[in-house]
Amino acid sequence: MSATATSPAYDSSATEADLVQCILAKPAARAGFVALAEFLETQGNVDDAKVLYRGNVPTSIREKYNLENMPSAWSHEMPDYEPLGWHPAESLAFDPVINDDPQRDACFDQLQTKTPTNYCGILNHATLVFDGNNRLVIDRHGVRNKNYSTVNSFLLAAQLNNQALRLNGTTLLLSARNSHNFYHWQMECLPLLGMLSVAGIPLDDIDHFLLNRKDASFQLHTLKLLGVDESRIVWIDTLPATFECERLALCRLTNSMGMAYRAGNIDWLRNQPWVGKSSATSVTAPAAKHKLAIRRDVRGFTQNDVIYESLAQRGYRVVYPEHYAYEEQVSLFRHASHIVAPHGAALSLLTYAAPDTEVHEFYGAHVHPCFYAISAMLGQRYYNYNCAPSPVTEASDNTAGNTATGNKGLSERLRQSIDLDPAMLETINL
Repeated sequence: MSATATSPAYDSSATEADLVQCILAKPAARAGFVALAEFLETQGNVDDAKVLYRGNVPTSIREKYNLENMPSAWSHEMPDYEPLGWHPAESLAFDPVINDDPQRDACFDQLQTKTPTNYCGILNHATLVFDGNNRLVIDRHGVRNKNYSTVNSFLLAAQLNNQALRLNGTTLLLSARNSHNFYHWQMECLPLLGMLSVAGIPLDDIDHFLLNRKDASFQLHTLKLLGVDESRIVWIDTLPATFECERLALCRLTNSMGMAYRAGNIDWLRNQPWVGKSSATSVTAPAAKHKLAIRRDVRGFTQNDVIYESLAQRGYRVVYPEHYAYEEQVSLFRHASHIVAPHGAALSLLTYAAPDTEVHEFYGAHVHPCFYAISAMLGQRYYNYNCAPSPVTEASDNTAGNTATGNKGLSERLRQSIDLDPAMLETINL
C-alpha cells in the first residue's frame, strides 16, 4: 500500500525574505535554516541564528512574516481527543564517567536530569501532514493540536490543500525526524508501541503504520519480529504527505540530547521478542562472555585498520553490527563483557548489555551524551575519551544541562572521523 521537494537554491544575492521563502518551500531541509542563520549572523543577529542552526524558526521571523497564523489548541481543548496514557516527569541520577579526561566535553558533566512528561492519546477525525521532519496534526475543525504537532508544524499549513489519503481504523505515524537512523528508530520510534500498549492500544489494534519508504530495512525487520505484517504498513513514498485518519494514535516522547530517556521505555525494549531469540549455537551467542569491538567506516577511526588490529590482538571480536539481523546484534551486546566503539548509532544496543558490562566510547568533533545516559541508567561501567584536537566549546540551548555540542557546523562534524592515536589506545586498560 502506498501514499502518494525540490532543494531550494541559495546565492549571495538572496535576501532575508528570499531565504524565508526557501524554508517555506522545503521546511524539512536543513540547508534552508543554515542559509538563513548565516545571513542573520552577517546582520549581527546571533541569537536568532542559533535558533535556526537548531532547526527552529525564531519568534521574530514567525511574527515578521506572519508564519504562524492558524488556530491552535491543546489536546484537552479538543472534543475529539481521547487521552490514553500519562507518564509524569522522572528525575534521573547518573554515575560519573569512570576515567579522568581533562579534554572531556562538558556534556558529560551532567549527573542528573529530569525527563519531560510523556503521554499518548487518540484524535478522532484527524488530518496529519508529515514531511519527513515536521508533523502537523489538526482536528476536523482545522485547529492545530499543540501537544503533538512539532515546533515547525505551522510551515506545513500549505500542504493541507493537497489531496489526502483516507485511512479508516486506527493509524500510527512511526516515522519521525531521523527515524532512518538506527539510534532514533530504536530509542524514539519503537518505544511508541510500548507506550500505546501500556495505555490499552495493543499492536493488533493498530490498522495502519505510516512508514517512510526511506525507513525500509531494519525498521521493517523489527516490526516483523513484533508480529506486524507488511500489509498493515502504509509506505510514504512522496514527502510531504497528507492523511485523513479516522482515528490517529499519538504519542509524545521527548528525548532531548538523549539525556531525558524514560527508564520504562528501556525496560520495554529489554523485554521484547528479539531479546534471547538467538539459539545457543548461533555465531553471535557464544557459551561465554566475549569482548566486543564495534567497527564503522563512516565517521570511524582515521586509522581504522591499525586500531582494530590492535583490539583483535587484545582479544576483541571485531564486528560490523549492520552485517547481522537485529536479534543477532542484540545477542552480541547481551553476551559482551567489554564493548569498545567509536561514537555511533550502534551503541544504542547498550540497551541490551548487562549492568556490569565495561563500555569504552571514543568520540571526536561530533558527540552527544546519549550512550553515556543509557549506560549510566543500566549501571554499566562507562568510560569515554575525547579524540578531538581541542574541546568543543560552542554552547547549545536545546537541553537543560551543561552541554557543549551546538548545531552550528553539524554537517561538517558529521563527516569527520575520530582521530584516535594508536599509542594512546595502548595506554588504556581494555
